[in-house]
Amino acid sequence: MDVVLSSDAAFFWPMFAMVVLTAIVWVRMYLVRVAEMKEKRIAPQKVSLSGQAAALLENTNAADNFRNLFEVPVLFYAICLMLMMSGSESLLLLGMAWLFVTLRAIHSLIHLTHNTVLQRFKVYIGGTVVLYAMWVVRKAIDQRQQLAVLPSSPGNGAASRSSDDGAGRRGSC
Repeated sequence: MDVVLSSDAAFFWPMFAMVVLTAIVWVRMYLVRVAEMKEKRIAPQKVSLSGQAAALLENTNAADNFRNLFEVPVLFYAICLMLMMSGSESLLLLGMAWLFVTLRAIHSLIHLTHNTVLQRFKVYIGGTVVLYAMWVVRKAIDQRQQLAVLPSSPGNGAASRSSDDGAGRRGSC
């Protein structure tokens, strides 16, 4: 049985860590892009669209990674906020949240350094599977909580339901 957390703020910290990761990638993107534009003497207007930037700039890894941090992680922010608001927080889900953040940080590190696509893809898949599993676990916890509050009066048991003919009439079996 999973332990339910008592603090609504527990999921704030993994979300905050994702924000910090996004900020770090943003700073890296800014520094790399401005340096390359100065070196090649590219006017800012010439890279005003992502297609133009990709054609004129050699190192777009930071920009690509920054954009990635607004794709799948949006579902992470959504599940964390939902968990905080619904009170469905648990140690298992908190651990999964931190695992997702860790995998996203590794994904960014790979993307911003050697950018080995197969390594990056494996980490991406791992993080995404963890995220989807968070949604499944959250639903399972909700189901378990709903079952726990169902009344257990003698008339609500499986035996009495099995003799119901579906129209609310009792059968003789």
